[in-house]
This record gives sequence, structure tokens and C-alpha cells, in this order.
Amino acid sequence: MYRKVHNHYLCSNLKSIFMKLTGKIAVVTGGSRGIGAAIVRELASQGASIVFSYNNSEAQANDLVDEIARNGGQAIAVKSNLVQDGPNKLIDAAVQKFGGIDILVNNAGVFVAGPLAESDISVFDDNFSTNVKAVYETTQMASRFLREDGRIINIGSSVARHAFVGASAYGGTKAALVGISRSWAKEFAPKRITVNVVHPGSINTDMNPDVPENDFAAYQKSLNPLGRFGKPEEIAAAVAFLASPDAAFITGSELTVDGGLTA
Repeated sequence: MYRKVHNHYLCSNLKSIFMKLTGKIAVVTGGSRGIGAAIVRELASQGASIVFSYNNSEAQANDLVDEIARNGGQAIAVKSNLVQDGPNKLIDAAVQKFGGIDILVNNAGVFVAGPLAESDISVFDDNFSTNVKAVYETTQMASRFLREDGRIINIGSSVARHAFVGASAYGGTKAALVGISRSWAKEFAPKRITVNVVHPGSINTDMNPDVPENDFAAYQKSLNPLGRFGKPEEIAAAVAFLASPDAAFITGSELTVDGGLTA
């Protein structure tokens, strides 16, 4: 009898330690690959039910849903181009299935670069429509369904603080997220909803692979005191921390995960 009670207590205690998001509903934009997929996996591993959007990567999205189900979790993939379609389809899916939202991770983004004098204005429009406007619209709609003690986590970039030639529009979008997030932190504070930004540095994804064929990879590593690319899982861990009860007193802040690039 003691052993059964002891084992039950131990399992319950371990669950409270490692499954800090049990019962929470998380919405993740751009969740089918790269950093987004790592975030989906990490939040699900801590007990959250996930609704994530994807644009073109349907096979990867379906594989991720199946993977999470095999591991005992629950995830729903919603095909949605947030710029063209708006956030309605994604947020409606979460609310209809789960009744509300506890965690919103604005991860979807694009990186379009080019020298200012040689670039078309579309470079500016493409960056800002996805990286700022879509974040604003998604959060605006999600905020109507965010429960008290909720979390809004915006994925920024170290480029907001460490400039690269040709990336002025992209860097501008990520700097804009900082100002927006600080304002939201005060706006949502009465409901104990926290709002923070995670700034990834150079992360090994299909958008920025750490491979010899990527001429820019070696240069990025040369700027980094740790001398390597980060892993998507390292960004996901930062997001999961900010989503957890442990981060309840952190809001309006920036968490930089860049190997010391901006130190």
C-alpha cells in the first residue's frame, strides 16, 4: 500500500515539475517547421494542447500532429496565410475546439533583405505585413479569448539590436515588436496576462542552415562568442519558460538567446 501511495505521489510530483502547462491551450503561428515546430513540440511535451498555423508545409504539419499524438499530446494544424487570410481561421479553430486560449506565440515571420538603394518597396511591405501587421491582427483577435494569467510571446530577432547591412526592413520589424510588446504588457496587466519577446540569434533552420553551402553561416558564427549556431530547441525552451507559471512576474521584457552576439 505504501509503495502504491508513494509511487502515486512521486508521479504526481514529477508531473508538476515537468508538465507545467497541463490543461493550457497554446496557439502558435508558423508552427510546422524550424523554430515554430520546436516550440510546438516543447509546449506539447509540457502538457499544453496546441493549435498551430502553417502556410505551405502541409506534409510537415501533418507529421508533427501525428508525432505529438503518438507521444500522448494533442495538436491541430490549420492551413492559413496570416497576411492574406487574416487570423480568423486560426483563432476560430482554437476557440471552437477548446473554448479559449492561454498562450499565444507569434512566431510566423519572413526575412526579406536587400540594399536600400537597390530594393523595391516590396521588401519593406513583405517584412512589415508578416512580421508586424499579422502579429498585431492575430494578437488583437486572440486577446478577446485570452484567459486570465495568459501569455503572449512574440518572436523577435537579435537583428533588432545587432544590425546587418541590407536587413534594415527586417530589423525594423523586430524592433517594432519590442515597442508593441511593451505597450501590450501594460495593457493586459490587469488580467495578469504577460507579454514578452524572445530574440533568437543565428539558429540552424532551413531558413538559415548551418551548412558549407550557406556562405553567410561562417560569417555569423565568427560574430558569435560561442562560435556556433543555436538550435531551435533552445529557442523553444526559452518560450516554454516564459509560458510557464515560473515566469508570472516577467512582462514587458526581452529574452535574448543568441550565444552572446549582442552582449
